[in-house]
Parts: sequence; C-alpha cells; structure tokens
Amino acid sequence: LILEKPTAVNREELSELRRVARQSESRTVVSFVARWHPLVKNLRALLDRKALGKVYYTGVDYWHGIKPTFASYPWIRRREFAGGAMITGGCHTADLARYLKGEEIVEVSAYRCKNREDFDYFTTLVAAVKFKDGSVGKLSASLDGLAFPYQLNIDLLGTEGAIRDNRVYSRGLFPSQTDWVTLPVPTPNSGAVTHHPFQEEIDNLVSNIYEDVPVLSDVLDACNSVEVVIAIEESAATGKPVAVTGE
Repeated sequence: LILEKPTAVNREELSELRRVARQSESRTVVSFVARWHPLVKNLRALLDRKALGKVYYTGVDYWHGIKPTFASYPWIRRREFAGGAMITGGCHTADLARYLKGEEIVEVSAYRCKNREDFDYFTTLVAAVKFKDGSVGKLSASLDGLAFPYQLNIDLLGTEGAIRDNRVYSRGLFPSQTDWVTLPVPTPNSGAVTHHPFQEEIDNLVSNIYEDVPVLSDVLDACNSVEVVIAIEESAATGKPVAVTGE
C-alpha cells in the first residue's frame, strides 16, 4: 500500500488510520520522499557515525510559495482538503526532524500569521518543539513566499559539530577543520515533484515485500509525523503548548 502524505488532515482521520494500520498486516509506505533524498541519506549516515556528537537542536523549514499556476492550487487553498499550511506541506519538517534526530517530538508551541487572501487558513507557522530526550528544535512552514525560491532548510547543532543543509562542520571527522565542508550532493530545494525520489521510495517498498528490508516511512511512523503538525496547528490556534502522545 502506497499512501501520499499527509496521512490525515485532522485528529479524527489520524485516529482512524492508526486503528486500521495497527490491525493490518499490509506492507505500507508513505511518500515522505525527503527521507530518500541523497542529501538526507548522507546526513543520516553522518549522524549514525556521531559526526555531530549529541544533537541538541534540530531545525527544519518548509518555505513554498504556492502559485495559482500550480496543479494543486484549486484545492490546497481550502482547509477542508489541505488541513493547514503545516499539515499539507510543513509535515515534511516534522518528518525530517524526527528522522534525522531519531527521537520523537513530545510537545510543541506555535505561532502563526497570514500574508495572502486566496487561502482560507493561516499560511505561515513557526513552532518550538521538544524531543523525548529533552533536546529542542524549531519547525516552520510558509506558503506565502511568492517572491523567493522554494527552500527546505535543515539545521542540526551538536556537541561535536553542526550541519546547515549540505554544509558540515565536525571536529570529530575533521580535527583541523577551519571552515564548513560542502557535501557534493544536490539539496532538496525544489518543490517540483519531478525532483522527488519517488523511484527510490517504490524500490524500498518492493524490497520490503520481497526481501523484508524495512521501509523508511511506513503508515504508523508517518502518523507520528502528522500528529506533530496537527498539534502545531492546534497550538498556533489556541496560543498554548500541545502535547504529542503518539496515541
């Protein structure tokens, strides 16, 4: 089963999908395609090697100005279909933060604003997040950016170094390093779906079916990412922190 993200746009849908998925034996994959991106693969490998030491800050931004020429424009402007800016596109931020950090987010506190009238919901949100291990981070999503290119920013700070997108500073890997090292790999700074690694996603699912290789994003794991962004939308609406329980 292949499911597009987000897996749900409200808590009712999320709860029902979790219930069904927990009872099912189906092999699943969810299209959080950034997990298969070459840059993210390299960053995950560096983190597995403890290149940054203990990561204490994880930040991810999704800035995608949705233009009227986009195929998704007629429906993505409506909350009933999109769920909100953080849900429809910003879900990538929560998923990448969880995947790279390797910890669950347990609490969020968010703010929001709006800079366009053609959407019926707030189109820019930012959230402070707390991970299970006590570390912190920041997630943001903006659909307002019509005056600049799409950006998917990744910032990781650790006790032994830092990562800013494709730039790495690691005294563990490079003891005499004096400046950032730029990884020779594409960045995910394009909202065009032709740039997304769908083939790698499908290959992963096929390997899961025939060779029992774990998929990078199954339905239940993806639901944890979506719960985070639903909580962010709720926090921004109420002005209060919201817990993320995974239930």
